[in-house]
Amino acid sequence: MKINWIRVYKIIQSPVSKKFNSLMFSRRAQMLDEKIKAYNPYKAAEVMRDIRIEFIKDNSSSTWYHFLRKSMGVLVAILMKDKSISELEAKNILIAKFTRKSIKSIKAQRKKTLN
Repeated sequence: MKINWIRVYKIIQSPVSKKFNSLMFSRRAQMLDEKIKAYNPYKAAEVMRDIRIEFIKDNSSSTWYHFLRKSMGVLVAILMKDKSISELEAKNILIAKFTRKSIKSIKAQRKKTLN
């Protein structure tokens, strides 16, 4: 399958779907799990999009962290293979899209954290 990464990045940065927000928590969690298990970059991007607001509100929540980690894991693996880049490069790209920051600022923040 040819992956349109521009489309993936646009999905990550697009607003949360109204349908997702209207669902009960248990149904949202089930839907997110199904999308991650599909191992499809577009579905994994939808997970990142749908959890962004909740994750920003409560980034210490193990639930939202779990979904972020799982969806990022799928996308990182596919991105590394498709673009022949390192895991760190793939993570930097996806974190930049998720947080709507530049890759340069993500790298600087990571470097600052390590020092």
